[in-house]
This record gives sequence, C-alpha cells and structure tokens, in this order.
Amino acid sequence: MSQTPKSTKASGRVDAQNGRTPSASRMDAEERDDIFSEKYAWVAVGACGLASVAFGPEESFKALGDSRHLLLFLGLLTALSILLVSLTYFRVTELFPKGGGGYAMATTLLGPRVGLIAGAALLVDYVLMVALGISASTHLMFSFLPPYFYEYRVWVSMLLMAGLMVFHIQGRHLNLKPFKVLFVAFLLSHFVFILVGFSDHFQDIGGVVARSIATTESDLNSMGWLPVLAIFARGFFLGGGTYTGIEAASDTVQLSRYRQSSENRRKMLAYVACALAFAAASLAVLYSLWDVNIEPTMALNGVLFERVFTDLGWDWPYVILGLLVMLGLETAVLLLAAHVGFVVGPRVLSTMAIDSWLPHQFRYLSNRFVTKNGILLMGGLAFLAIYLSDANVDLLVVLFSINVFIVFSLSMLGLCVYWLRNQHEVRFVKGLLSAALGFVVSASILLGTVITQFFQGGWITMLITTLVVLICLWVRHHYRDTKEKIAKIDEVFAMAQYGSAHSPPELITDGNTAVFIVGNSRGGGLHALLWVQRMFPNHFQNFVFMNARTVDSKAYGGREALEAMRVDASVSLNYFVNFCRSHGLRAKSYLSFGTDAVEELTNLAKTVAESHPNAIFFTSKLVFENENILTRLLHNQAALELQRRLHNAGQQMVILPMRL
Repeated sequence: MSQTPKSTKASGRVDAQNGRTPSASRMDAEERDDIFSEKYAWVAVGACGLASVAFGPEESFKALGDSRHLLLFLGLLTALSILLVSLTYFRVTELFPKGGGGYAMATTLLGPRVGLIAGAALLVDYVLMVALGISASTHLMFSFLPPYFYEYRVWVSMLLMAGLMVFHIQGRHLNLKPFKVLFVAFLLSHFVFILVGFSDHFQDIGGVVARSIATTESDLNSMGWLPVLAIFARGFFLGGGTYTGIEAASDTVQLSRYRQSSENRRKMLAYVACALAFAAASLAVLYSLWDVNIEPTMALNGVLFERVFTDLGWDWPYVILGLLVMLGLETAVLLLAAHVGFVVGPRVLSTMAIDSWLPHQFRYLSNRFVTKNGILLMGGLAFLAIYLSDANVDLLVVLFSINVFIVFSLSMLGLCVYWLRNQHEVRFVKGLLSAALGFVVSASILLGTVITQFFQGGWITMLITTLVVLICLWVRHHYRDTKEKIAKIDEVFAMAQYGSAHSPPELITDGNTAVFIVGNSRGGGLHALLWVQRMFPNHFQNFVFMNARTVDSKAYGGREALEAMRVDASVSLNYFVNFCRSHGLRAKSYLSFGTDAVEELTNLAKTVAESHPNAIFFTSKLVFENENILTRLLHNQAALELQRRLHNAGQQMVILPMRL
C-alpha cells in the first residue's frame, strides 16, 4: 500500500517518517525569521491598511476643487464605505485561510477566467503598491524641505526602490521591532493630533457644519442636483486610494502563521478597518475645519500639521520638529507597506503559477533564485512605474485604485455567489445583503474612477492589466498543449502489461534502490522505470516512487478537497507500485502535501535516503523538438532545482530526457 503520512504545510509540517510534528525550537526559529509571525503580524497588517491615510484623503480634497463644503459629507460616506467594504471583504480570509485573496475567491466561485482577471489586477496592484509607497514617502520627505529641492524627489524615489530591491534579493529579513515602536508612535501621534485639531476649533465645528449645509443647499438651488452630485461623486471616486490597503492587509494577515486563529485574524482586520475609517473621516473634516489649501511641493497632511502647530503658538523650530516627527512616522509606515508588497507580491505569482497562468517555476518560493526572479520582476516594473510617472502620487493612486476595485468588485460578486450557494447558513441574509451592497459600492467606485480618469491615466492601468491577462492566457494555452502531448504518451504506455506475481516481496534496506519522482503522468513514470531497467539490468533491488502535491490553490473546500487530492495521488502512485509488484519487483511509495512541491520532495528524499542509503533518484525532463528560451522558462525548473538540492545534500539524482 502507498504510504501517505505527510504534511499539509499550511497547518504545520508533519515529519515524513513517523508523523510527528517538528520540535518547538524549530518552529520558534522559523517564527523568528518570519516577519509575519504572530508577534509582529499586527504591525505589517496595520501598516498596509493605514498607510493610505497619507495620500487617500488628500486625493478626495483635490477632486472636490472649490466645493470643499462637501468634505463633511464625503468624510462620513468614506468612513461608512470603508467599514462596509473592509468588513465584507475580510470574509475572503475566512473562506481562503491559506491565501490567494481575491484571486482565489474569483477563481473558485466565478470561474478560472474571471479569476485570471482578478489575479492580473492583483499582480499589477502589488507592483503599483510598491511604487506608490516609495513615491508617497518621498513626497512626504520633501514636504518639509525648501521647494527647490522637490525636483530631486524622483531620483531619491528610484534610489529607495533600488535599495529595497537589493535588500530583498539578498534574502534579508526585516526586523520589525523598531517598526513596532514607530507604528505605535504613528497611531498615538495621529490620534492625539486629531483630538487636538478638533478641540482647538471645537467652537467652530457647529459653524462649519452649518456653512457646509447652507452652501450645499445653495449649490443645489443654483446648479441643480446632477452637477452637485457629479462633483461629490468625483471626490468619492478619486478618494478610492484610501481603501487601497485593505487587500494587502487581508493577504498579509493570512501569512501570520502558527497560532493565529480565524477569530484573532478577524479582530485584527476589524481594528485596522475601524482605525482607517476614523482617520480618513477625521482628516477630511479637519481639512475643512482648518481651511487648508493645496501647496504643490507639500503633502496636504503636512499643510494641516503646520497650520495646527503654528496656531498652537509653537516657535518655528518646534513647528519644524513637529512636522519632522509626524511626516517621518507616515514615511516609515509607507516604506513598511512597500516592503510588505515585496513579500506578498511573489506569493500572488506563486498562486497563479500553481494554476498554470504563469511559469511553473514561480511556484517554488523556497527556491531563493525563484524568489529572486519574482522580486526582480516586481521591483523592475515598480522602478519603471516610478520613472515613467515622475513619482507622481496623484497618477499612481488612480492606477492603483482601478485595479484594487477590480479585485474588490469580483470578490464581492464571488461572495454573493457563495451566499446563494449556502442559503442554509445562519448568516445567509445578512451575508448576502452586505456582499451585494459591497459589490454595488466597489463597482460604482471602479466605474466612476475609470470614467472620470480614463484619459488622465486610467487607460494605462487597464492596458497593462489586459496585457498581463493575454500573457497568462498564452502561458496556460502552452501548458494545456503540452499536457495533451503527454496524454498521448500516456496512451502509448497504457499498453504496458502487468505481470503475474501476486506476493509482493519486502524491500531490502541496504539494497540498491531506484527512487522515481513522478507526477500525474503514468507515461513519464513508466518511461523512467523502463529506461532504468534497460540501462541498469538487475542492478536495483528496490523501486520507490514518490510524489508531492501542492495544496494552497485548493484551500477552498476544506478536508473534502484535500481528501480528493489525496485519493487521486494515491491511485497514481499505487499504479506504479502494483505494476512493479506484478513483475516481482520490490516497490513502495511516498506521498506528501505542502505549499511548495520542491521543498516537500526534498524532505521526502531525505526520508527515503535514511531508510535506503544506497538510493539513486530519477525523474524525467521534457525535451522539445524546437526548444527555445520560452520553453526553458516554462519547463523543467523543478527537476533542475531538486537535482541541485539533492546534489548539495550528497545524494545522487539523474534527470532522464523525455521527448515530446
């Protein structure tokens, strides 16, 4: 019988030999290396969710133009919308606790083609998230410098981008301890500032509210409902940048491993959503209360900070110090959010590669070279975005917002489908209504942003996302074509006859052992087996077959989906074992599940080598008649990476050519 005592890595690796979990010291060591460990997860999640307060409310203010009296109503609507969209979207983390976010939601509930659109939007999102985080941080940095320094902001942005790429390419881990202090300081300083801003002009709040209502009524009488509504809608749509951290916060909290329960994750995300809604609404009201004005080389939050500090009677050096602290804390949070984008982005590549939308090599995040390629790809595109946009925050916010709300809209639509399929659940009515309302809000912001900003940069992000979709379609078509060719080979090997032996012999521990790394293709496995028997007649006494399945993309569906995958893999392995035993050969199989097939196979190989020290590993490599750089990019990376690892571990592995 096939042995299947392996792990689901997402829930903690299980030892391949005896089924035990790893030691606490090993887990603690891994946790210390993981910036998303439970201890510091809230820092990364909070930074992603709240970084947008540095630029989101400012975009709403600019979009209203001279109609600033609408800020009060806009701030209230923005806060309510943030709570609705955030708390509804966070349901995604419950349905897909192993990751995938909006891509997994759309793929599972709306179909793979719709999921592809969400995935392409997510890929563009994380590139723009990094570019926007860097650009917005330098915009803040230069806000307290003389205006003539502002032209150097683009070069500083590109230097920061290059430094962040080098940091990640070298495989370094960011120590979040200082960021924990900075993030807490960010929260406390902004909360105190908001209280001071309201209390210092507390007596003016009633007058501002009355003037806003009166001016709005006057505009309605003179201009009519439609023009006023159009101005208000424009401010609401272009303020969509305030919501942009929700997706990243959701994906980040899913990476907080080990002891994070779904309840703790839900609370963490709820706190972030409430804090974001409070900050966005408060800043919008403070802009109106303190009558701030736009300054080309200064962030609007900087203008507000300066106005309040000056009104408090601070001397100029203390005003500069206050600006340095407040804007410096916002800069630190933005840079941390950009850093998180570099960590989460390659995981989106990995999830889509599992489903064959992207080259399969991106699946193997444990391979430092693969991760490096993902970082180079993301970082290079983000660098290009900064250069081509001149680090223009207004433009990058528009580009970012469109893709964020593509993901939100498809995810909310997927939630609607989920609730319609699960009407028996207690929360059916509440869940369906919130998902439907969230879809209406998200789709409205998406449509409004595209319409109002199509010629101001909206077409760029739509074109880029479309190109990503087309590339993914071509990649998947190639893999499908290759799969059909392999199926024809399987048909040829299906003619292989079973033998007549009935009593399976026991394996010889010290005997020469041929270990075959097989997948779904019976033809590939039999091709390797027959090749070895032909080239090394009567040399091997044991024949072992091992396989590893990736489980992340199948997270939705729970135990049933995992069990179905286990049965399918076991049937495939049992075929090879039974074929060998029918010919009187000693045979055995091993099966593992995890988020990275290469890593799982490496651990399986270690287990097999401990049981059978005279083992040689074999696997097949596809050889194309007209091989080129694209076929090399799309195929055989797993075999080469596994061979490298086994050779470094002192184990022998042979890659056999299999011509298509």
